[in-house]
Amino acid sequence: NSSVFSTSITDSNKVDYLISMLRKNIADALIYIDIQENKTLYKIEVNRDITEVVHGLFSTQGIAYKRI
Repeated sequence: NSSVFSTSITDSNKVDYLISMLRKNIADALIYIDIQENKTLYKIEVNRDITEVVHGLFSTQGIAYKRI
């Protein structure tokens, strides 16, 4: 299963931090990022539903996101 989440974060330090937190919380996933001009896309491949994990992590950090 692949899930793609979009955030408006473009600061590389914040992007790196989120990647490390995602990898820590979803250790069995493959995580890809695509940093664009005004947003960052996180593509997460894993064999389970991770919506709640991502929601909890992004919400705790005060990050608005959208599942695409």
